[in-house]
Amino acid sequence: MPELNDGSSNSLIISNGGRVANNRGYIGFDSTSSNNSVLVTGANSLWTNSSLFYIGSYGSGNTLVISNGGRVADLFGYIGLASSNNSVLVTGTNSLWSNRGQLYVGFVGSSNSLTIADGGTVANTIGYIGYNANSSNNSVLVTGAGSLWTNSGELYVGNGNNLTIADGGTVAASSITIAQEAGSSGTLNIGRFGTNDAAGTIIAPTIAFGDGTGSINFNQSNSTTLSAAISGNGSVNQLGSGTTTLTASNRFSGPLSVEAGTLQLASATGSAAGSVTSVSVRSGATLLVSQSNQVNNNATVTLSGGTITRGSGVSEVFGNLNLTQASFLDFGSGATGTITFGTYAPSALLTINNFGLGNTLVFGSDLTSTINNSSFFTFTNGGIASSSWNDGTSTFTITAIPEPSTYVAALALLALMLWPLRRRLRGKVS
Repeated sequence: MPELNDGSSNSLIISNGGRVANNRGYIGFDSTSSNNSVLVTGANSLWTNSSLFYIGSYGSGNTLVISNGGRVADLFGYIGLASSNNSVLVTGTNSLWSNRGQLYVGFVGSSNSLTIADGGTVANTIGYIGYNANSSNNSVLVTGAGSLWTNSGELYVGNGNNLTIADGGTVAASSITIAQEAGSSGTLNIGRFGTNDAAGTIIAPTIAFGDGTGSINFNQSNSTTLSAAISGNGSVNQLGSGTTTLTASNRFSGPLSVEAGTLQLASATGSAAGSVTSVSVRSGATLLVSQSNQVNNNATVTLSGGTITRGSGVSEVFGNLNLTQASFLDFGSGATGTITFGTYAPSALLTINNFGLGNTLVFGSDLTSTINNSSFFTFTNGGIASSSWNDGTSTFTITAIPEPSTYVAALALLALMLWPLRRRLRGKVS
């Protein structure tokens, strides 16, 4: 069996159609075996391990690169069995790391990494990013068009580890679980934060938060749609400048945060955020509700300069509303609807845009003394037809009037209709 196991800075290159076959394979076997490297490159170049394969068994800082159509095959794969800072790069079209069984990125070890780039492929049954409770800061990056990590079974992200899918990369699994164990944490990133990454693609029916602390971050700069159903207690965050659309009927119960870009709630079969505990929208960001009944009616809403926009014909009920600075509601265009909030104590300017005829805004607080205060409320492309407090229902209801241009158009139309009548009347008098 090939073993770069007793020393440091050893190397093995398999290229130009070369082949190596063995039982078990080790790159860095014992604790003193570090900074060893293997390169498998070129079409038909192949390293076959009929049993287990370790990149950093106990040694640290070991590397495997599979490039330009090279291939590595094994039963189970381990990056960092009980060691740290080991890495695997699979890059280039037709480059393949094939595991007939499970793949572990950090079994007990920490700070190990797997990168799949530029059309490379990694295949296995069940995938783990951080297996043991002590296995933290391990990461997987799948980036570039055609790059694929395919798990025929489940994929687990936990214990302070993360998975990032960017720039057209794809991850497929029968299900994805984030932070399965109590006390663990895990992060799923769409795009790398602070970059101009486009989104990657997730092919999985479900994403579940476990008993730990899990989060999903949308960091991308373009538009992407997530159809996987999200469940469990975890946070969903829109952090990138792009647009994310959630189309599944989701049951995750943590906070929903829109820090930048646009997050669109568009489940046609249920509620995209029907169990969230809170919603926050920061300055320059937009929460777009494009189907009715998308948000938990009791979810507290905090606007910090952000905008909540209603799609055509949409009505939505939120929990209590808080403003930390001047913020916006936008009733949009098309069919009218109603936006309802729980209690609200005005503390900053709330601008209500496109508040046209037929739209309604409801609060669970008596705003009689503040509704006409321009420091707290401004209405554009429309205005207030009526506002009133109902003691029986404990609701303050605001109905809309048409914008001034509508009146002008109506008067002009009326004048055109009356003009022939005026001519006939003048003819009779003469």
